[in-house]
Amino acid sequence: LAVIGQQIPVNDYNPYFVVDICSGTTNFAAVTLDGIIKGFSLNIGANKISTDIIDYVAEVYGLQIGIPTAERLKREIGSLCDDDGLALTVSGRETKTGLPKTLTLKAFELVDPIKKYFEKLVEYAMSLIVKLPPEVSSEIRKSGIYISGEDTTIYGLKDYVTDRTKIKTNIAENADTVKALGGGTVLGNSELLKKLSIKYD
Repeated sequence: LAVIGQQIPVNDYNPYFVVDICSGTTNFAAVTLDGIIKGFSLNIGANKISTDIIDYVAEVYGLQIGIPTAERLKREIGSLCDDDGLALTVSGRETKTGLPKTLTLKAFELVDPIKKYFEKLVEYAMSLIVKLPPEVSSEIRKSGIYISGEDTTIYGLKDYVTDRTKIKTNIAENADTVKALGGGTVLGNSELLKKLSIKYD
């Protein structure tokens, strides 16, 4: 559904490689309309970025923040660029005294905790690509990696994945809703629905 929702011209023969980021999982698959060639699900997702930000800010800056603040930092100034100077002021509790504390953080100061998750994403994506049949791997290197789901608005994500995989990376527009769009497309196409239907015993 993530592939179809991005309007990728997928068919029975040409494979595409998709990474879909959910809150608690990350899904990797090489797919055609004929099915999943090879894929797996990793039990970490976008929530890991938030918890890594919380731990990092507490350890490095002595400020205890909660999930809503970490989400705000991630969405408003989240970046993978070491020279990104965008800043955001947040409030929390000083770890040593427990007293209220306000701190201005710049985007480049949060690159390390954000990068931890995306390093894993690249590692697992490549571990799957290298295990694919040579013909499939070759086609994917031409068509690229397609990323959808949560936190794909992190600044510099496309260049980060491209630089580390040496494969063109495509970030879905409306990345949070591509699976819903794909579901709507499938439901509106009886032939496609029949092809993709899962039969249970």
